[in-house]
Amino acid sequence: MNASHIDTSQPLIPTVPGEGHAKNISPDQSLAAAVIEQAIEDYVKYAGAQSDDAREFSRSAKRWLFSKSTDVHSFLWWCEIIDINHDYVRRLARDRFAAHHGDQQAA
Repeated sequence: MNASHIDTSQPLIPTVPGEGHAKNISPDQSLAAAVIEQAIEDYVKYAGAQSDDAREFSRSAKRWLFSKSTDVHSFLWWCEIIDINHDYVRRLARDRFAAHHGDQQAA
């Protein structure tokens, strides 16, 4: 996973289990944060790709990130697992997209 073009200075959760930082999180929360971070990375990284398949990967991540579904494994469900504001995460995704792609439409 190469995130060299994506600003990761604002992690969703400041630590992972066992690192001894101020916030201890469970393995489930760590997984939830990783799932969301991966979706943001896919949304940003593949939006300007050459291949149709790669761009569809970005569009799929975008649909998932901005969906209103609360079903199991939905974006909102994962946000609930880590007790994070979904609007904050969506704003972060839009900001990362804008930083990488400029004037293209983020959402």
